[in-house]
Amino acid sequence: MTTLARPAIRAFFALLACALLLSCHADAPQATAGPALSPTLTAGHADLAGGRTGAVTKSAQLWTELPRSALPHDFPIRTNTFRDLARRANPAVVTILSTQATLERAISDPFGILPFGIPLPRIGTSLGSGFIIHSDGYILTAEHVVAGSRKIRIITMADSYGKSTEYRAKILGRSKEGGIALLKIEPALELSVLPLGDSGKVEIGDLVLAVGNPYGLSHTVTSGIVSFIGRELPKRGRGKSKLRFIQIDAPINPGNSGGPLLNLAGEVIGINTAVAAGAEGIGFAVPIDAAKEALPGLLRKR
Repeated sequence: MTTLARPAIRAFFALLACALLLSCHADAPQATAGPALSPTLTAGHADLAGGRTGAVTKSAQLWTELPRSALPHDFPIRTNTFRDLARRANPAVVTILSTQATLERAISDPFGILPFGIPLPRIGTSLGSGFIIHSDGYILTAEHVVAGSRKIRIITMADSYGKSTEYRAKILGRSKEGGIALLKIEPALELSVLPLGDSGKVEIGDLVLAVGNPYGLSHTVTSGIVSFIGRELPKRGRGKSKLRFIQIDAPINPGNSGGPLLNLAGEVIGINTAVAAGAEGIGFAVPIDAAKEALPGLLRKR
């Protein structure tokens, strides 16, 4: 073998070895993401993932969402579907007790001694629902549940021993146009949360679950379908609300306001807010996309 042929042979075998290595790498099985349905942090959540450090910035996104790839287009309905949804959702649903003081009553002056009646403060407590959107104690509810409140108490779901926890809450912000309010409590432990969905993908006929505290009956779960999308309602005073509500036939009653409306994936697609007076099976929910638009502004107002 000549001296010139040896380098050529070595180069040939080197190229052959590289080709074999590349072939083995191409045939190796690749890791794939499984269809896990647990909530994952979306863009904007990086500064929230550090746990209970209080590092929620004013520009951060408060809520979690399920990965789109984990939600099948044809969701199977089984006998335990609603049961599992209720079991996952209930720990994140809270009772809201708010105290208001008004001057609605007055003492009349039958003897004409005083030029005006004397107003008396009237103290009342209203009942509503809400749900936790961040484990550090951020709670979403309907705006009218806490409007005019001087004191707000939050009661969580009772544990396996029948013991619930009560917190004092403060209002971080309210949006009358968005129909929502953002509350904050200071929990000692990390709380369960509900992921927020996409109300823009809701269609008439979709199955839904409503969770709340009607008449103080905590964590009541009802089911129904979406009856209409984009319903206009009159607002307090004159004119119509700019909001376009999701109409549902799931039974909701006083005390349900502020509770979550869920799809079959366990995502919040609306906030239960009103019922048609004197009617049955006509309820309304604020689309969750409207809440998402309003939340960053409420967070910046802290």
